[in-house]
Amino acid sequence: MPVFNVEAFIAESIASVQNQTFQDYELIVVNDGSDDGSMHIVENMTAHDKRIHIINQPNTGVSGARNAGIDYATGDYIYFMDSDDVIDPDMLQHIYQLILSENRPDMITFTAKPFISGDVENAEDKIRFYDQFYSRDYLKSGALGRMDYYTAMHEKNNFVASACLYVTRAELIQGNDIKFRRGIIHEDELFTRQLLLTAESVYFQKANYYHRRVRPGSITQSRVSKHKILSLLEVADEIMNLYKKTGIIILIDDADRFYKRAMRLMESLPKKR
Repeated sequence: MPVFNVEAFIAESIASVQNQTFQDYELIVVNDGSDDGSMHIVENMTAHDKRIHIINQPNTGVSGARNAGIDYATGDYIYFMDSDDVIDPDMLQHIYQLILSENRPDMITFTAKPFISGDVENAEDKIRFYDQFYSRDYLKSGALGRMDYYTAMHEKNNFVASACLYVTRAELIQGNDIKFRRGIIHEDELFTRQLLLTAESVYFQKANYYHRRVRPGSITQSRVSKHKILSLLEVADEIMNLYKKTGIIILIDDADRFYKRAMRLMESLPKKR
C-alpha cells in the first residue's frame, strides 16, 4: 500500500485490511515521503499489529513505492491496494478459497464498485462510466487462459489494467523481475499486460471486492498535461516492444490506441501564441 499525503482516507483503508476475516497476511505500507499526518495515523493504528510492516522512503511516486513493496514481500501472492480505497471484509478469505479450489491460478481478477468522495465534477456520469468499465459484463466467473481473457477485453476496448483488481502469484512477479515503470502515469497499463503475458492461468470472479474512491485531486482525475501525454507515448512504445518479444498481434492495436489517445490530448492543449 503506497502512502503519500492521504491523511483524510488512510484510516479507512487500513481498517478495511485489519478487519479482514482472513488473518494470515502481511500488509506492507510504503511511506512515499508523506509530509502530512498520514503516517502518524498509520503508526497509531498498527503499533501492536505484527502483520503490518512500514517502509519509509523519499518520494518516488506510486511505481517506486509499489516496487519497494514487491522487493519486501514474502507471501505466496501479492496484491496492490491504494491508500484511499477500501476492500470488503471477506475479500481475502474468498480469494484464499479460490486459490485452493482452483489449483493456485497465477492471477485472480475481480470487479470493483466506485464511490464518490467530495465534490467531483460530473459525479453521476463518472460513477456510471466506472461501473460499466470495471464490471466486464461480457465475462462469466471462471477460469480462463491468459489470451482468452486478454482477447475478450481487447475486443470490447475494455482492458482493465488497475493493479488493485488483481491478486498475483508472487513468483510470477518476483521470479520474472516484473516492476512498475517509474516516472510515468498509467503505469498499470504496462505492468498488468506484462503479468498477463507471463501468466498461464487467470481466474475471473464477478464480485465487487474492491471499492474505488473517486475524488478531486486523484491521479486518475488529473487534467491534461504534457506529462500525461508523454506517459501515454511511453506506454505505447513499450507495448510495441512487448509485441516484438511475443509476436501477439493484438498488442499492435493496443499500442496504436495509446498513440492515438496521446495525439488527441496533444491537440487539446492550449496553443501558444
